[in-house]
Amino acid sequence: MTAILVVMSTSKRSFKTTYYLRNGRANDKGSPIMMRITLNGDQLNFSINHRVPEKFWNSKLSKASKGYEGYRELNRYLQDLEFKAFDAFSTPKGDIVMDLS
Repeated sequence: MTAILVVMSTSKRSFKTTYYLRNGRANDKGSPIMMRITLNGDQLNFSINHRVPEKFWNSKLSKASKGYEGYRELNRYLQDLEFKAFDAFSTPKGDIVMDLS
């Protein structure tokens, strides 16, 4: 999946990422993990195509907790996505393309 953000050239830019669970869509594998990118106050929300049971999600830290099997790999993946988003944001202007694969 590829997310595209269009960034206008401005002198001040703000950037933030966070992860959260979409609890209303839970199944036997858990709730979908959503990524939110906030860029200059505009938000882009999308699923990262991973699920985790709600009891193993730390909402304050936006990551899986130690009780979840595979939490290290999942948290590393979340961190990699965050780095990709930041790298894409660092583009001076124009289209930002972030490959989520």
